[in-house]
Amino acid sequence: MKRELAPKPKREKEAPYLFKNRIREIRESKGMLRTELSSKVNVSYQTIFRLEREEFSPSLLLAHDIADALDRSIDQVFIFEKKEE
Repeated sequence: MKRELAPKPKREKEAPYLFKNRIREIRESKGMLRTELSSKVNVSYQTIFRLEREEFSPSLLLAHDIADALDRSIDQVFIFEKKEE
């Protein structure tokens, strides 16, 4: 018997902020492949791919590890902005 997942609850309000990143831009400027970055931060290639596409936000620890692997500070790699209303 196949187990069905419960549907995700719909968000009534959008988050009041934008969370973006420059992972791909910085990684490519260093000539680094996704596989190299994923090995350095001990995550899958798919995780780096999805982060670069901004499909989800990383944990603070992962954000720190990625910034460190790219020889940048967290605020140089990740951009956290409040949305204009």
